[in-house]
Amino acid sequence: MRAFFVLGCESSGTRMMTQLLIDNGCYGQANDMQVLDHDLRVAEGKDMVIRRSVPHGGDLTPPINHICHSLEMLGYSVMPVVMVRQWGCQIISQTNAGHVKDWNQGMDQSRLAMEHIMEEIAGLPWFLVSYDALAARPKEYGERILYTIMHITNPKGLEKVRDANAKYYMEPKNADSN
Repeated sequence: MRAFFVLGCESSGTRMMTQLLIDNGCYGQANDMQVLDHDLRVAEGKDMVIRRSVPHGGDLTPPINHICHSLEMLGYSVMPVVMVRQWGCQIISQTNAGHVKDWNQGMDQSRLAMEHIMEEIAGLPWFLVSYDALAARPKEYGERILYTIMHITNPKGLEKVRDANAKYYMEPKNADSN
């Protein structure tokens, strides 16, 4: 049994990646409140996916390593999937969602989150997934990632992937021009 542990900064694409793994046969929920937060045994006998955006529930240092160890004790092979996103888009998204108050807090919090994630999964066979590449080429990159992570040759759900970065790259309108 495999436990995919999707991790990343807030607004890095953890929900999207989790949903792709669910669409391809894993037990789990992509929302913030997950049954697996309270009982890891509920998926017994099945591949599962659990997600943590960091911070999680206001905690900048959620116990990722402890969860990995608990999953291993239940007989799961733990595979962290670390989501990364172009930081400009990620931080604007975090600010718009109210996760951070401004750019500086977003930068600081994202740095601390990534440091914590990497420390907590040290020694595990983790995968790095680019939100930007997935959003730009969902079929090509998505198929490659899901094959690499799950060994699926005909993945489902890639048509749902949307490029939420595009709106952050648009040029601001000049008020003086018509």
